[in-house]
Amino acid sequence: MSIAITGASGKLGHLIIEQLLHQISPDRIIAGVRRLEAGDSYRAAGIQVRLYDYDQPETIENALAGASQLLVISSPH
Repeated sequence: MSIAITGASGKLGHLIIEQLLHQISPDRIIAGVRRLEAGDSYRAAGIQVRLYDYDQPETIENALAGASQLLVISSPH
């Protein structure tokens, strides 16, 4: 069971992932980001980082593959 977090590189996304890491292993977290380099610290911690861009709907299906839960953090864009 994996949980995908959209907007993972924002302030709220960081806070949520920090808390999740106290409860589940990093390999069960999928961090959805608009710029892959924004997820470098997550990747180093063992978290899956995937391109998830609200303005590029073609990224969504792949970003959510294998996720059993989803937390959508809205974007101001």
